[in-house]
This record gives sequence, C-alpha cells and structure tokens, in this order.
Amino acid sequence: MSARQETSVPSTLTHAGIHLAQELTDLLYPPRCPLCQKILLREEKPICPDCRGELPWIREPRCKKCGRPLEDDRTELCERCMRQTHFYRQGQCTFVYTGKLRDSLLRMKYENHREYISFFAQAMALSQGPFLERIGARTLVPVPLHPQKRRARGFDQCALLCTALSELTGIEVCHDALLRVKQTSPQKGLDALRRRENLHGAFAVGKTVSLQEPVVIVDDIYTTGATIDSAAYTLIQAGITDIWFIAVCSA
Repeated sequence: MSARQETSVPSTLTHAGIHLAQELTDLLYPPRCPLCQKILLREEKPICPDCRGELPWIREPRCKKCGRPLEDDRTELCERCMRQTHFYRQGQCTFVYTGKLRDSLLRMKYENHREYISFFAQAMALSQGPFLERIGARTLVPVPLHPQKRRARGFDQCALLCTALSELTGIEVCHDALLRVKQTSPQKGLDALRRRENLHGAFAVGKTVSLQEPVVIVDDIYTTGATIDSAAYTLIQAGITDIWFIAVCSA
C-alpha cells in the first residue's frame, strides 16, 4: 500500500464514522421541522414542505436603512428611520417576526432548541448573502448576552448564529469584539426611549480585538434598533466606522 493510500484510509473511515453517527442520532432523535415540529424525512431537511411555503420572507419594498418591510414602494424609509438617527450604515432582516416563525425563534431561545440554529443560519445566508457580498463584509460580530444570562440559558444564540453563518459565507467571526457588561431589563414591553435608556452602557469592546472592516453586527430580532445602535455606538467609540447589521427577524 502506498503512503498516499495509507493516509487516505483513516480519512475515509472518519467520514464513514461521522455519517454512521449522524444516522444513529437521526434514528434515536428524529429531526423535526423548526416551525411545526413535525418529524422530517431525510430529503425534507431543514424544514418541512408546508412550512417552507409559508415562510414570511422580507422582500422589496423594504426600508433602505433598517430593512423593515414597507407597504408603499414610493417610500424609501420607514417612519421610525425618518425620525431617528442610527449609528450603523444600513441593515437587513430575513423574516417578519410573526406566526410560526416567531414561535420557533422563541422556542430556540428559551426552550434550548439550539438545533434550529442551522435552519436560521441557512435562511440568513440565502437571504442576506447578496447584501453581505455587496458591502464587502469582512467580520461578523454577534450581539452578546450578559454572562449571567448566558449561564442561565446555557448558550448564546447570536454567537452560534455567527459561527454557522461564518461557515456558510466564509466571513470571519469575532466573538469577543463586543462584551455585555450591564445586566439589562428585558426589552419586551418597553417603548423606544426606554429601550435606549435600558441599553445605555450595556456594551464594551474586547481589549485585544482588532476588527477588519466592514463589520456586520448580527442579532436575532430587530425591533426599534436600540440594541444594534448601542452596539454600533460602542464600536464607533473604539474607532470602528464601517458598521452594518443583519438579523433573523424584523419585529
């Protein structure tokens, strides 16, 4: 047996072992649709055909600043972006935060369904891939959880999203670019002003971070923009100027 053949055998066995392990895992814990939770056939991954046809994709017309869907294609900005100055250059979201998609995202975050991350990352790469390519994105930066909340939840959904997106797009991810240094109250139920006050001083920049621009902040839900703006402002204070964002959903 040649040296080349000898080195190829372990690699082949490794791939076969990984495939077998996945087959056994699927047999014991069959994958389910992240929206309706129906057991998926092998060819249906990552989402069942019925839910695939119901996905609330955000399409044009959309706000030229935050990416929120617009009802009138004669308007370039949504009402909020007409009134409010943002610290990022532009952003886009993949889905409208509604229906089964909203329920799926909440199950992922609060019921530890981190297996849904693959679906959300694939959808974001499909929807936002042209946007990321157009702006020449160099670094993905997740909106971080406070360490206390991360320990309680057991994972950081935006960090996992960024890792999956990096694998799909080839864009580098920097997990310690932003640090959550303030334990904030839940944003749900707060108006725009209170959201901004709640997030004041919430983030800091990692001390050893050197980011390649353009930088794209990644979040799960974009509502008023307070979280993205607070994160972007923190990066600006550290000398980063070319800042964009993408998110799974626009609320």
